[in-house]
Amino acid sequence: MATLGADLQGMSQYTGGTSQAVIDAQQDTGAEAAAKKTLLAKIHYIQSKAKIKYMGNKGVLPEYSIGTNIDISRPALETAADNIFNKLKTDTLPKITAQHSTDLKSASDDYKKTKVAQVGGKGDSTTLRAKLAVMVESLAVRRRQLQHAADGEYPYHRLAQSHW
Repeated sequence: MATLGADLQGMSQYTGGTSQAVIDAQQDTGAEAAAKKTLLAKIHYIQSKAKIKYMGNKGVLPEYSIGTNIDISRPALETAADNIFNKLKTDTLPKITAQHSTDLKSASDDYKKTKVAQVGGKGDSTTLRAKLAVMVESLAVRRRQLQHAADGEYPYHRLAQSHW
């Protein structure tokens, strides 16, 4: 009984840790959304300047991911950001300075970091849940063993007869 009690108290750290890991993963998702919004804003601004410069030359616009749904997936957005950053190394656009390239690269890096943080948070949560499941199963087995032992020593039918 004492061991079961101690194990139950020990489990509380895992339940709290699991809950915290889930909350952390949700916060990481919020950070991802904010980073994505920032990155999209930087890309859209640069794209608007590319449209001005290459209005008559539709062949260059795809190099700036214009006409492509860059918001469809994480890889599409990351690829577009990298391609635009590389294109700006050799192209000049109206009102686009070196600082715009630096800001784009920084926003892209920040967005990429959110995936790493999010995967880590989900992994922590999954690991803690697995440990908790093993502990719960162990406690359930031992509780049943204790119940069987008690039933053997004090069968329900003997208790019921003694009350009559």
